[in-house]
Amino acid sequence: GLYYSYYKSLVEADTWMNGMTDMVRDTVTEYPDEINTLQRFNLYPEVIIGSIYRYLKSFGIFTRVCYTVNRGSNLSPVQSCEGMGEPIFFYVSSIFFLSGVMMAAFFLLCYEVSGNILGGLVGVIAYFYNHGECTRVQWTPPLRESFSYPFLIIQMLVITRTLRLRTVAKSNCGMIALSTVLFMLPWQFAQFALLTQEHIGDLLRSKFSDYKNFHTMLYTCAAEFDIMAMAVYVKLSKTLILPVAGLCVITVGLQIVIKLYNAMCNESAEENEQETNDAFEMDPLRSESHIIYHIVQCVAFCIMATLIMRLKLFFTPQLCLLSSLVASEKAIPELVLFSLLLDLCLSKDIQTLKSNLWNVNGEYSNVPMEELMEWIQKNTPRDAAFAGTMGTMATVKLCTGRLIVNHPHYEHEGLRNRTKLVYQIYSRKSPKTAYNTLKKLKINYVIMEPNQCQQRPKAGCSIPELFDLEDYRNRGSTSTCDQLISNPKPFKLVFHNN
Repeated sequence: GLYYSYYKSLVEADTWMNGMTDMVRDTVTEYPDEINTLQRFNLYPEVIIGSIYRYLKSFGIFTRVCYTVNRGSNLSPVQSCEGMGEPIFFYVSSIFFLSGVMMAAFFLLCYEVSGNILGGLVGVIAYFYNHGECTRVQWTPPLRESFSYPFLIIQMLVITRTLRLRTVAKSNCGMIALSTVLFMLPWQFAQFALLTQEHIGDLLRSKFSDYKNFHTMLYTCAAEFDIMAMAVYVKLSKTLILPVAGLCVITVGLQIVIKLYNAMCNESAEENEQETNDAFEMDPLRSESHIIYHIVQCVAFCIMATLIMRLKLFFTPQLCLLSSLVASEKAIPELVLFSLLLDLCLSKDIQTLKSNLWNVNGEYSNVPMEELMEWIQKNTPRDAAFAGTMGTMATVKLCTGRLIVNHPHYEHEGLRNRTKLVYQIYSRKSPKTAYNTLKKLKINYVIMEPNQCQQRPKAGCSIPELFDLEDYRNRGSTSTCDQLISNPKPFKLVFHNN
């Protein structure tokens, strides 16, 4: 909700300039500070999509259909609208369109690697049958990776094409540079793929040692930042993508090694007989450099995904790409293996695939959160400042427009420190200490979620336990939130629900 809220603000602003001004001089997101959210949160996609929406809307070409939904269970009816005239439909459709462009580029990439149209089809089919392990765009479209990853595929396509050329033109280098910039602009984690590592030292350190603190544990306790579970490898094996890609790498790799050995043995005898144009074909490291590049890239992505499961979106598509080599002339007869792979994929887990992708119906409902948002809108002033868990704060900003003190963009050091102060209500400090800390942050309302006191994704991962890593004095004490449930003082309880 955080990223979408800025797009929403831009398209609903009186003028485009006012919307942009609110974005670059934002006083709502990290109250009382003023920040440039365009730069801080990589909101360039929201600016582009929002600007296009405003421009097209000015021509009156958009339509939308609205209807009333009676929800029952003593819930008030709500109005629901759909169509390109609805800002969120245009936003999500733009993301899905970009995802479609990515798939077209992925087909071309598989074609370039395998040298065969069938290879392109194999790669796309493999991606489709491992869709849940390749992307999260179908569930959470606004994620930065949805805007960034397509340009990584385009970058690898240009690099692959460049490596297959005898001479490299300036235009190729320009395309590589442009696609790299477009890949890095929308997403703060693009640095993982490019191995530039800024701001991730402590996180990587915690993976290779016993080092841990509140911030690294808040990351690694979340499943997406934990080590990739064995279940993921089992899934990839069941759809055959892991064994097929492995077989292709072994087969093609051995052929390259054999060609390299033969070339080295014959190098002296043929040194004066080869034409310049033949040197490229005779050197396996040059003629097969595009394949070597993708094998090395896959190994790097595998290491990254093993350490941080969220990064499997790099690893799984790379497996799909390498699987396209089954249709190359370097593999065993292509049509037989292609048919075998297709038959196995179609017969394996087809019902599961249908249930996961085609038969998903229903609607999102969170009545307690809805009640909270309605109470905030009706009972608090527009300039009231709120604090709470990061996800809830994003919802508060999107739904109510109230000032918030912290939010989910945890990569910024200042925001991490601020969030840690807010989370003192889940520590083991005294309620008065937490109260004084929040008052210093100029907070008017704090939203406490009691389940955060007891919620324990795995051993040592409840928020009170995270504070135990550093707050030795209060170890073993009752958590602050449990104390507040018994007696809210010095806070004043103004709203609660189930």
